[in-house]
Amino acid sequence: MGPAPTRRERILERAEAKPPSLWRALGAIVVATLVFVVLGAVAMRLVEPDVFTNMGDAMWFSVVTVSTVGYGDLVPESGAGRFVASVIMIFGLAFVPAVTAIVINTSIGRRDAHRAERQAATAARAGGEGSEGPVDEPR
Repeated sequence: MGPAPTRRERILERAEAKPPSLWRALGAIVVATLVFVVLGAVAMRLVEPDVFTNMGDAMWFSVVTVSTVGYGDLVPESGAGRFVASVIMIFGLAFVPAVTAIVINTSIGRRDAHRAERQAATAARAGGEGSEGPVDEPR
């Protein structure tokens, strides 16, 4: 017998066996975004207390920056504030393609799992003789 699988290997096996649903993936994305927006707002409030005089202004700045809208009504003035704002901007710019990739990957993974289940059921009904190969579906 080989060594027991690590926790990471077990998680990967489960994810490959049945990919997460689209709603679960989107839920994780929303939670991650909200956490980052709040952390960005807290960081801006701590670094730039004179510009962001309350958490409402800091949250507004963080949301506008993550969404890449950038109205310009509130702007950091110090180097540290600009650094924090840059991190928030980079997150916003990198997040859109990441979300797209996750959603597409999840959809493809679910489709492939569904096809494999259907092929296994077809092979079982046929007694496993003369496998017809992959089933192509119109897209």
